[in-house]
Amino acid sequence: MGQQGYRLADFLVTGTRKVSGSRSTLQYFQEDDSLDILFHETYRALTPGGRFHIWDALVPPRSRDDRDVAVFVDSVVLEEETVEAGYGMHWSLAGRSAKGYTGMACKVGFELRRQTEAGHSLHLELVRPGA
Repeated sequence: MGQQGYRLADFLVTGTRKVSGSRSTLQYFQEDDSLDILFHETYRALTPGGRFHIWDALVPPRSRDDRDVAVFVDSVVLEEETVEAGYGMHWSLAGRSAKGYTGMACKVGFELRRQTEAGHSLHLELVRPGA
């Protein structure tokens, strides 16, 4: 990091956030070590009783070695129309699951309050115990 560089910790002061969220972000992390850091730093930044919401994609394990990109279609309902958009990502051998995310989160101290799955979509509500 040069003079213009920054760290996540510079923005997230310990115990100052009541709610944090991540939308369609975790699926792009290729290394579990990076996700471990994200969960640890989010936990640290939340107040006791604070919540971390995750809305993300459920990605099945890759079954073929010759396919390393996963593509999903997502629909968003607007006032008078439904818009479909596709997105692609690196397709890891292990995939990404609610169980995997929850395991990483609980390892740093989060508790699972709510889990919802629909198709390839996931919502987790995690809570930092206390308060």
